[in-house]
Amino acid sequence: MNYLNLLSIQVQTNVAPMMTALYIHLSKLGRVRFDQSGNLWFERGIASLYPLIVAHTDTVQNVNFDKVFYEKNGKILGKIGKKQTGIGADDKNGIYIALRLIEKTNVPLKCLFTFGEESGAIGANAVDVCDFNNVAYMLEFDRKGSSDIIDYGSNDFLSDVCGIAKPFGYRECQGVFTDVTVLSELTEISAVNLSCGYYYAHTQQEYTVLAEMNNAIRLGVELITRLDGRYPYVVQSYNWREPDYINQCAECGKTASLKWSIHYGDYLCPDCYTYFDKLGYKDNWDKWY
Repeated sequence: MNYLNLLSIQVQTNVAPMMTALYIHLSKLGRVRFDQSGNLWFERGIASLYPLIVAHTDTVQNVNFDKVFYEKNGKILGKIGKKQTGIGADDKNGIYIALRLIEKTNVPLKCLFTFGEESGAIGANAVDVCDFNNVAYMLEFDRKGSSDIIDYGSNDFLSDVCGIAKPFGYRECQGVFTDVTVLSELTEISAVNLSCGYYYAHTQQEYTVLAEMNNAIRLGVELITRLDGRYPYVVQSYNWREPDYINQCAECGKTASLKWSIHYGDYLCPDCYTYFDKLGYKDNWDKWY
């Protein structure tokens, strides 16, 4: 399944078309099942412990079959007529990366495709923790940009991930809510959320940088082939709602000095501040993330 074909499977809260397409595709590659809540599981190989790749299948973008997805200057964009539109890269990029990791490796692994992440991680909150008894650690590719590692786990796990990820241009950062925020606490297993090349999620200006998504795929291959053993979750000493990186733009990573949200304490560089302010997103987290 190529990336443009994946984008063309448009879903919002009703994720049945995506779940069906994934079930058919993955049935040829390993063991596939739905859990009692409706999350889709994939498993390949026999092992005592498996890496788990997590991605959510819902998006915030409206379904419109007049959308056209296309590449321009190394970016994937969408349009309706002549007007730019969002492409659902949050989190179809994560789904695509999971599929590519299955194809590009032969190690035993699991994937979990959830629903309702954009509505408060409904699917993640409804998992059976027994399904995680043989999970070693979790990777989710549901972060904007090209270089962020958001840690939900132990210092040992973060150190090992950062050591592998540094040559790919990644470094530790603090971020916001996603499925592994919930799953790491429910299952007591370490997790990270990683950048996967999309920008301006939840807006009609959303796009993907192909080179950055492909870099995330290469990093994923290294992580699941080199990380070894189980990494238990350790309660974090920071609050993910209050990032410490006050000199870093929450959108593009450039130097930032402008306070964005009174609720979440994020900062933006002048360009991104102006961009989101014009869209009317100031102090409205739900419209932006």
